[in-house]
Amino acid sequence: MKKRFVFSILFLLVFSLAFTAAAKPTVVEFWPWWLGADRFQSYLNDQITEFEKQNPDIDVVMKNQQGDIVKKLMTSMAADEEPDVINLNFHKAYSVFTKGILEPIELQDPDAGKVYIDSLWDKVQFDGTYHYVFPWYASPAILYYNTEIFQEAGLDPSDPPETWDDMKDYGQQIVENTDKYAFGVDFAKAHYELTHRVGARLFTEDLSQAAFNTEKVANRLTYWNECYEEGIIPQGLPDYEGLQRMFESGKLAMLPIGVSLVSHIKNNTPKLFEKVEFAKYPVSPQGASKVQVSMMGLSVLTSSDAKEEAVKFAEFLTSPESQIEFSKLATILPSTKKGLSSDPFFQNYEERDNPKMAKAQLIADKTMADAASLIQTRAPAGWSEIKEVVRTQYVKAIKGEKPVKEALNYAETKVNELIKEYE
Repeated sequence: MKKRFVFSILFLLVFSLAFTAAAKPTVVEFWPWWLGADRFQSYLNDQITEFEKQNPDIDVVMKNQQGDIVKKLMTSMAADEEPDVINLNFHKAYSVFTKGILEPIELQDPDAGKVYIDSLWDKVQFDGTYHYVFPWYASPAILYYNTEIFQEAGLDPSDPPETWDDMKDYGQQIVENTDKYAFGVDFAKAHYELTHRVGARLFTEDLSQAAFNTEKVANRLTYWNECYEEGIIPQGLPDYEGLQRMFESGKLAMLPIGVSLVSHIKNNTPKLFEKVEFAKYPVSPQGASKVQVSMMGLSVLTSSDAKEEAVKFAEFLTSPESQIEFSKLATILPSTKKGLSSDPFFQNYEERDNPKMAKAQLIADKTMADAASLIQTRAPAGWSEIKEVVRTQYVKAIKGEKPVKEALNYAETKVNELIKEYE
């Protein structure tokens, strides 16, 4: 009798321990990147709390990262301490994908892409079959313009330019009537700014040859050359930081750039912020029709022991509802088909503490359906050298140091030679 009692106790103990082990939640480790600010951590903590409430069998452990996240990921993998979900931009996500360590999303959820803007979802189909990134928060480009310079030039601040042809027309009037430059773009990234934006390609699909020597690219280079010759754009062709400084110092009338700069101007140059208004990014029916959007994303690692749970969390955090809430804290946009215009917070932007910032986001939101990441992901070996050849020849054409067609022919020949050399 005593033995039976002891056996029963042992059985219940073992059963209890087994049940406890079975009931233990699955842990998903999440690495956000450069989101250590208090308001972002608070937002992420709230999102994780809500996710865990809806999924009591999953615990999310967040470890915010800064610096070189790819290097940290590689180090963590060597120590078998990598995360399940990682936050990367497009460029770094593709770099990590080439190492074969990102999980194809469709293997866990074949319908995952339905909520995201098509052009952004298409961009992360790195191998032509599967997608490897859940699109997260985005920063599309809009047009910033200084209403004081507009008035000085005799332009109506309530009627901003809509196309690149308008930009040039407005620019001519600004140059004639003020001592300011009209606008500029970052030609440090000319290889995609003057190629992908006009709907052309740098390379053929199989990356075996250059593909940028087209009429579309030639027309775009001619446009910029004319702007350069007429003094409409800064003669030094400054990069992103240089253009930003010129705009903030009142030396540049218009700046087509990402919406995330809005909060920077508000916080660092409040007097200028009072003079700045926003409009949709200029496009043109014939060429230059793509709106650049910088975007972050979430990826799941193939080494994860909790792929199903990791995908579920990534889908939750990149859902329209979660992204719209995030947009209330920062000048970013959701990467989902359901955008800011669906939310009363933004519909009634004039009631907000910072109505101008919310207005800028709404303007950007209207461009998201046409937005695309123009940043090169797939490229041949020797990409750094190839990129510099293209940029150098584009700039020579813009400055008039070479005829447009001559610059394109030279760049095409040189790039094809480099592709073969690096094969």
